[in-house]
Amino acid sequence: MISKYTFMKPELSLHHLQNVLKLLDDHYFSIQQLPILHVLQLFSDQVLNDQILVELAELKRARLLMNLGLGKDAEALVDDVGSRSYVLNEEEKKVNFEKIKALKDPADDLKSKQIPFHAVEDGAPFVLEQLRIHESWLALAEEHIKWGHYVQAKDLLKEVNLHARILKDQ
Repeated sequence: MISKYTFMKPELSLHHLQNVLKLLDDHYFSIQQLPILHVLQLFSDQVLNDQILVELAELKRARLLMNLGLGKDAEALVDDVGSRSYVLNEEEKKVNFEKIKALKDPADDLKSKQIPFHAVEDGAPFVLEQLRIHESWLALAEEHIKWGHYVQAKDLLKEVNLHARILKDQ
């Protein structure tokens, strides 16, 4: 059981879990990723209460099961995810855009292809204060592309592009 009250900085714990998962993936420890993905799913559900990250962890776990030759288990997990799949609706787009609208650069019309922005210095420290919704959308869109769900990925990536452009987070 995981209690959300035991984590003072849950975003930092999520970051470390994702780093462990990436490290295991980089060194081809596929089987060892399964428990980390399950913990990531529980952590996202119980502590962060973020259904996007829950779906992301489940899709990654299903893909890993498929790669390990456990197709029936993977298909069952994908069917379960598909029944409650995250869909970005217009209301959520509007609410999230309103949150960042004040940060928009007045010189940027959000339509031109060239985007002038200044890169952050390399020596700047990494500060993780909160999860940004567009980063979760991006990770979910990448997973949807890997599964061949291109329409869902396209919708998410359009919003990711808009948010990243406004926040100068390319």
